[in-house]
Amino acid sequence: MEDWEKLERAWLEERTSRALSPLPRGFYSGVSSYLFRLQAELERSEGLRRELLEEELREAGGLLAELFTLRTLKAVRLSLEGERPSSQDEEELRFFSELVEVLERARGELLGSRPEERLPPPEPGHELLVVLGKVPRIVGEDLRYYGPFEEGEIVSLPRGTAELLVAHRFARKLHPKRFFGTAGKE
Repeated sequence: MEDWEKLERAWLEERTSRALSPLPRGFYSGVSSYLFRLQAELERSEGLRRELLEEELREAGGLLAELFTLRTLKAVRLSLEGERPSSQDEEELRFFSELVEVLERARGELLGSRPEERLPPPEPGHELLVVLGKVPRIVGEDLRYYGPFEEGEIVSLPRGTAELLVAHRFARKLHPKRFFGTAGKE
């Protein structure tokens, strides 16, 4: 029962958090052992006990599959935003590292890495953003006018102004290291 509760707690935390939730060290190997024990007990059981074990095994497998999917999607999002996903589970950390390498290789091969097409670096004290919808002309914290902006437009705004747009979901931060070819070379 304790193994089920750990799995369910991890799944619930991942479902309710926007960020990648921490997992304890050895989480996946512990869950794998739990599922193996369930399968072995299932093979020895009969009647109602067997039906209950089948249901627990099916539910546990479903929770694990959804947990993996949620964590993978969050790791991909982090990677595309220029951050390296982290994990305390060694197996998952190795998987995340390989995932980041594949995404970076795909970016290089599919988008090319021609320097003339790269974004200019943001001004000091500014952030690069991609606009998520129409934004009217605004006054930045430096009292200068910016905009109006269209969806998909990439803009450089003072850090405080940028954070406001991101907080209100009008824009998303871009991480320059992903565009200047320095990702993974730090």
